[in-house]
Amino acid sequence: MIDFSKKFDNIQGPDGGLTAEEFNNFITELENVAKQQGVALNSDPAVVTQIAQAIFLAGMKSQTFIESGSGNNYLITPVMGANGPLLPDSYTLLHGVRVAFTATHTNNGSATLDIGQTIGTLLGAKPLKRLSGDNLAPNEIIAGASYTATFDGGVSTWFVQVADAIQNQRLDALEAQIAAFSALPIGAPLPWPTPVPPAGYLTLAGQAFNPSIYPLLAQVYPGLVLPNACGLFIRGWDAGRGVDSGRGLLTYQTDTMQNITGGYSQSGNTGVGTSAHGVFAGALGPIAYGEGGIISGYTSMTFDASRVARVSHENRPQNIAFHYICRAL
Repeated sequence: MIDFSKKFDNIQGPDGGLTAEEFNNFITELENVAKQQGVALNSDPAVVTQIAQAIFLAGMKSQTFIESGSGNNYLITPVMGANGPLLPDSYTLLHGVRVAFTATHTNNGSATLDIGQTIGTLLGAKPLKRLSGDNLAPNEIIAGASYTATFDGGVSTWFVQVADAIQNQRLDALEAQIAAFSALPIGAPLPWPTPVPPAGYLTLAGQAFNPSIYPLLAQVYPGLVLPNACGLFIRGWDAGRGVDSGRGLLTYQTDTMQNITGGYSQSGNTGVGTSAHGVFAGALGPIAYGEGGIISGYTSMTFDASRVARVSHENRPQNIAFHYICRAL
């Protein structure tokens, strides 16, 4: 039997391996596991090899490898010493082994997973399939995404849940959006596409806010009242340019319109309107003149801005409606 009662004061593996304390703690844990499982620890090389293999495979489960294959083959090379343990020479012992890896390239069809263990005999390139048993379709293993593959010793095949990786990519994109939101300065207006702002944001609706809850927002709006942007456009501050002079920041400006002009002309002899221009339109008709005389002239005038401009109940540019919010926390 192996004597596990002996402790070591200065044992340390090569290349920065276990310290003496780590080594002794590992021995204690190994003894406990062996007792719980009813396993007899002895110096039989087969037992020692199996223990080493178990430790090696456990290590494979606890890390994510960066694969280095090409095409539709995904290659993982676990780090082992020159005299490292052989991988189990049995499909049964390999059944259920899990490996996490990050892909460096995208597949374009059916794929294989290769552990790249030159000492072992079984974990060469094996089929890598979906959990359903179907071959992978193109673009289901995506460069930069992480996957967990499980080995089925009964059919000598690795199985991977590709949907999880796609979902992870979407979550990564969402986290990037959240990070971008976090980089937005507090108080800055932001167009938002839904009626309810996200957590940490407030609608710009002219409401007062509590500085104890939003202390940084109070530094931006010291009056403790948010501007009301509901139904309004935001205009760039003039800053001395002279296009919209006399305006202070956050000041409201009512609607106005450019002047619309028009006019009509009269005959010097008859006083009858003879022409109309701009926004005026004239209606020509017969007018009695003198003793039984009839002349043609404008008998009425109307003012209609729609003759020269698009009209509505307000003056506005072309636009799209968004919900203006600001980051508050």
